[in-house]
Amino acid sequence: DRGGNDIHVETSFASGYQRSKHSGGHGHGHGGNLHQVWDATLVEEIITELRQEQGENGDGSQNWQLLSDLLWKRLEGDWSRNLTEWRKVVAEDGAGDSDALRESNPSQLKAGLTWVAGRTASIGCSNAYVGSDGHRIQSGETLGRDYFEFTKPIVEIQLAKAGARLAQVLSDS
Repeated sequence: DRGGNDIHVETSFASGYQRSKHSGGHGHGHGGNLHQVWDATLVEEIITELRQEQGENGDGSQNWQLLSDLLWKRLEGDWSRNLTEWRKVVAEDGAGDSDALRESNPSQLKAGLTWVAGRTASIGCSNAYVGSDGHRIQSGETLGRDYFEFTKPIVEIQLAKAGARLAQVLSDS
């Protein structure tokens, strides 16, 4: 299915905060495939709801800082015990300190990134393609609020992991 590109869907993530419908390039400018839902629509909906929780009106999809702040708080709180594990996968020495090992083992980062890519693909395949009730998403479906609520925690934790790993790579550079 080419990573969700061949599964054409609509979204209707209606909530007490907002009613939105995205399909075929309308609404917030999203296309109508499952890949685009995961690349943009889910994140934009999370940001929009964060804005509206703070009393701001309108489409907040461009205010990524709200989501960044939320994820940072969780990294310092609930997810703090996982942070070291998430980062060490891409750390040059497997634990976070890298200068000497970088010269002696330049493939460590590549191996870590390869593992991350495989794990991320596995998480995507086991979550993006199924509804909250476990059914396989089909072309022509409308993904509703239940799908958003089911996938939201997955999106948030995957973004946090990516941020932690990017910070480690930059720190090791």
